[in-house]
Amino acid sequence: MKKTPKLLAVGLAFALSLAGCAGSAGTNPAVGAPGAGESIDAHAPPPADGIAGHYSGAVTQKGAAVGTVKMDLSESGHSAGGSVTLKIGTLPKLGAIASLNVATTGSTGTLVVLPTKTISSCSFAITKAFYNPNTFMLTGKLTAFHGCTGEAFSFAAKEICYYRVGHGKREDVAPRTFPKSC
Repeated sequence: MKKTPKLLAVGLAFALSLAGCAGSAGTNPAVGAPGAGESIDAHAPPPADGIAGHYSGAVTQKGAAVGTVKMDLSESGHSAGGSVTLKIGTLPKLGAIASLNVATTGSTGTLVVLPTKTISSCSFAITKAFYNPNTFMLTGKLTAFHGCTGEAFSFAAKEICYYRVGHGKREDVAPRTFPKSC
């Protein structure tokens, strides 16, 4: 019978710890979840005119063309991301992963260049990224902040084709005749 109070105390402590983890999103948000007052509707159309698609374009540094960029971006609500291939100067083709917070006032995010045999991983802040639905151009700035400090580039890439983005009853964000669906 002496074990009962000890078991009861352990059981009660466990139950209370679980109850503390079960708070509402406003009082106990999960890691990466929107905070109090924010909500994300998975079926809401993105704030910009759908940037999901395949892009190809140029990378410039101080106004001079120094390479090329190819991107395949997907999106869901205010988030976009995908694979990026960069060819800059004499470096071999570099693979990268991009993640963006999409906003009509300018998208921001991170681009992580994957390591190769000759270079280590490198991270860039993506700033002032805008999609122009009239010209089908995605432009922005890349500023190194880890592993390649000091490097800064701009990019301008034309949307070659767009990816279909499902939103509840609507299948496309904006059905278009050009660029074509990928």
